[in-house]
Amino acid sequence: MDLTLEEVALSLGADDLRTKRHVTLPTNKHGIIVGDFFAFMTSFDNVPVSIFRGNAKMTTLPVIIYSQTEAYGVDPAFAAISTVVIVLTLVLMLVLDRYVDLDHLR
Repeated sequence: MDLTLEEVALSLGADDLRTKRHVTLPTNKHGIIVGDFFAFMTSFDNVPVSIFRGNAKMTTLPVIIYSQTEAYGVDPAFAAISTVVIVLTLVLMLVLDRYVDLDHLR
């Protein structure tokens, strides 16, 4: 993405949130959709890997969700767990973006 687009929006008086929402997200929309698709497809492989890598003392979250779904059916708690994980990841990424200079990694 051309960073001058964000600079132009900021110089015209938009704050950071408005710039991200109206400039950055629409510009990177296709990349975000493709990234979501690949993350979704990769997550299918995580449950079998987690099952084989686990041991008697440690059970991972994907294995717990898979076993509970298999035994009792779909529970709304799984949607809540997924929402919490997504929100925590988003908050972590926003904090990292705010306090760590991630632009030098490009």
